[in-house]
Amino acid sequence: MTCSAYTGDGLDDVWKAVLDHRAYLEKDGSLTRRRIDQQREWLWNMVENEVLESLHTDRTVLRAAEQIEAGLGTEATNALDGALQILQLFASRVPELSWAHGELKAGS
Repeated sequence: MTCSAYTGDGLDDVWKAVLDHRAYLEKDGSLTRRRIDQQREWLWNMVENEVLESLHTDRTVLRAAEQIEAGLGTEATNALDGALQILQLFASRVPELSWAHGELKAGS
């Protein structure tokens, strides 16, 4: 199928194909499933973005992470123990974060 936006040739055929395809997706339920899948993906993207941004910007966690990372080089700690320490500290900080009170940052 070809069309030209310049001359308008074939645009009606393209539009009909778009509408036919949409009708097909609506009839077999694909459109609804795709929208639900898209919403699910957006949901988890927003959750991941908020958690990671909070983790990466919390000064208390960042200070502790710097010390833990420094300990990796001296074998004072290992990655598994360090990760657990960071996660425990972050978990203790969660009540102070805006999203723990029902607020999400715009654009998240």
